[in-house]
Amino acid sequence: MKTKALLKCIGLICIWFLSLQFFSILFRNADITRILSILIVGILVFCMNRKNHYIRFVPEEKPRMQIILLALLSGIGLSFFNMISALQFMLSGAMEEMAQVQTDDVSISLLYIVLSVAGAVVEELFFRGILLNLCRPYDRAASAIIISAVLFAVMHLSPLMMLHTFISGLVFGYFYYHTENIYIPILMHLTNNLLWSTALNAWLFGPFMLLTGELQGAVIMVVAGLVMVICSTAVFTQKYVK
Repeated sequence: MKTKALLKCIGLICIWFLSLQFFSILFRNADITRILSILIVGILVFCMNRKNHYIRFVPEEKPRMQIILLALLSGIGLSFFNMISALQFMLSGAMEEMAQVQTDDVSISLLYIVLSVAGAVVEELFFRGILLNLCRPYDRAASAIIISAVLFAVMHLSPLMMLHTFISGLVFGYFYYHTENIYIPILMHLTNNLLWSTALNAWLFGPFMLLTGELQGAVIMVVAGLVMVICSTAVFTQKYVK
């Protein structure tokens, strides 16, 4: 059963990866590729969940406001911790190669927001709702959480994003496993994406970087973000994990 579940996870990842490569070659447009990728994953989630009912969309009881606040705090902390990618660019001398969000173009900004929201929702349904639950046959919760986090990091296809996506996957999976509520990791992922992947990144972090210096500011945000994640997870563990 363990091997079968793991093979299913790998098979789903391969289908997503091959679809992504096919669309990227066919259209040669990053936005179209991402939209179609989200659509493919959404179809996979729908088909898998319709047959096996992995995801509980309606929890038996509403989450407490404290859990929601902890989820928001973790999401904000993860967006700060994502600055570790910028640190890697800076230390490698390739800062100019970082993708710049065009904040002067409203349509492009809105597109990034829509893609960030849709991507966060679909990825959580896929990685936590489907893949993590597929790994439930493993005896320990840690196994399912780690496997889903590894696959989550691998599918971002970027060495510079590997560390923070793995850490994010662990936090998303941990909160989901112990709340049994898919809306909690979705909220965390949405918060992270909206602060990091859109024009809000430049608006919020830009002035801070100018005041402190790029390298110093990035280091401060990485450390602050990690502290926020650790503290919110520790409080959650103490209060809500049996």
